Amino acid sequence: MKIGFRIRLFFGFVILTLAVVLFSGVYLQRSLRAWVIERAHSELGRHAETSSLLLESMPGHDTVERIDPIADRISAATNAEVEIIDAAGRHLGDSRRDVAALNALAPLSAEELARWRGAIASAPPRKLSSDVVVIVREWRHDEATGLLRLSLPVSEIEALFEKVRLLILFAALLGLGAAVLMSWLSSNLMSRMLQSLVEHVRALARGAGSKAEPAELAEPGGIALSITRLAEELARRVEDLARERDRFETVLESMNEAIIALDSQHRVKLINRAAQELFPRLDVFGGEFEGQRVTSLLKVPALLDLLEDASVGKRSTAELTLPGAQQRRVMAHINPSGSGDGGSVLVMHDVTELRKLETVRRDFVANVSHELRTPVAVIMLNAETLMGDEDLMKASKHAPRFIEALHRNADRLSRLISDLLDISRLEAGRFKLTLEPVSVFGATLRVMDALEEKALAKKQTLDTDISADLLAFADSKALDQMLFNLIDNAIKYAPEEGSILVRAERVELDLGVGERGFVRIEICDDGPGLPAHHRPRIFERFYRVDDGRSRDVGGTGLGLAIVKHLAGAMEGRVGVKPNEPRGSIFWIRLREADPEDQIEIDMASALDILPPDE
Repeated sequence: MKIGFRIRLFFGFVILTLAVVLFSGVYLQRSLRAWVIERAHSELGRHAETSSLLLESMPGHDTVERIDPIADRISAATNAEVEIIDAAGRHLGDSRRDVAALNALAPLSAEELARWRGAIASAPPRKLSSDVVVIVREWRHDEATGLLRLSLPVSEIEALFEKVRLLILFAALLGLGAAVLMSWLSSNLMSRMLQSLVEHVRALARGAGSKAEPAELAEPGGIALSITRLAEELARRVEDLARERDRFETVLESMNEAIIALDSQHRVKLINRAAQELFPRLDVFGGEFEGQRVTSLLKVPALLDLLEDASVGKRSTAELTLPGAQQRRVMAHINPSGSGDGGSVLVMHDVTELRKLETVRRDFVANVSHELRTPVAVIMLNAETLMGDEDLMKASKHAPRFIEALHRNADRLSRLISDLLDISRLEAGRFKLTLEPVSVFGATLRVMDALEEKALAKKQTLDTDISADLLAFADSKALDQMLFNLIDNAIKYAPEEGSILVRAERVELDLGVGERGFVRIEICDDGPGLPAHHRPRIFERFYRVDDGRSRDVGGTGLGLAIVKHLAGAMEGRVGVKPNEPRGSIFWIRLREADPEDQIEIDMASALDILPPDE
């Protein structure tokens, strides 16, 4: 049989009231019992203090005949049982025994005497688990000492509790009866109110609206009106969300970038048209993408690393090669969704054509540079031959100037071609590096020896501040070339009689996987320095701060770019900062070497995971 709402509401009120009454009665009884026991303990403690003072003020504490009457008088005054013993445990007084019985008692044992003394500082009991409430106090008179014990039977307290239980039960029954009556009235009233409200809501759900006015609905009128307004507002919000969804889908489908929204299990929640066109195995799933694992749609090992980074809340980027009849290159970015559900958003840009153009550009630069080396070498050789012909140099006053300019520019063109070929090899992955422990001090000395004459020509001083045992994990030739380019650059731009300092130190950096050791090399000069807006771009190819000055000093515009590429290939970093009070500090940061480390890497497979910039 189905129980009506009104009956359920009534019994709910009754059960709730009964539970509250029972809980309140039990709590009140326990609290009252605890209060009475604590009160009795406190009163008994005060009686014990007074009695111990009385004992200390009276003479003759070594005979039962003098002490026992005192115990009887204390018991009559306090309505408590009194026991008095001396320090040896001998009974001197007891309100329950006469003198003869006391003389016949044996002294307390050491264990019993210890229990008496242990009760001196006892706290009042919280429950009536024992038959008596006990207080023990120590008394002293001259050299005599002893213990006084007062105990109060709990039978009288229990009798009081029985009366309290009856009063609590009577009050509970009276309150329960009143609550049942109020529950019946309230359930009837609320049932009528809720019935009217339900009818109103049903009418709203049917879309017909309610024919009843708020005044006709009595108290539920305000609620019904609020629900009507809530329904209207909800309808407006649903319409707004539908429009926003349509706009979002339009924008998403019109984007050239492939976008895939993933859940915490890397299953597809949302995918746009551009992403569908990238996948080579769409026919396997019959065009259904939602709910499919992205690793099933796109089987690329590098994608697993991206998904693992997103799982730990890390943004990551990688370039992927998509398999298929025609391989495609995409730049993939993955970001955690930020909603706290463990999902992520994968965005992919098709860079296939861009990589083809870069390959064409690199091949063109490499081929042209390679073809130019022979004619430039012939020009330089002929210029050097002409410069060595004294008769020709004397034949015309303009000949030395012309031939020297021819040789100077041919030399500059030769260095430019050499740098272009180095850049091309680095970008094309044809530059192999052998990473091994390399002495930073030894590499610096080799470069300084090669550039010493150039520095002396400008009366500049070269100095070092490097520990002899400092080892970097690098390619020896690549480190030499990096130091050569940076120190040569410092010599070019430092003033006459300037100074260049090369220093290095070991540093500890935390890259998210624990601290690692690095070697930081700094090349400090006192030249004109670099304005702040030039520093972010100074390592770009052919970037010049001052075209006129750069050409005057004979720079090719590729030296710093080569330094950056070589550092990146060795999992290092480069940068520049101002030198106080003037000049610049170019720095290289490489991994610190373990003497047992040695590895050969190919530039084409060099990792693109580098320590962060400073």
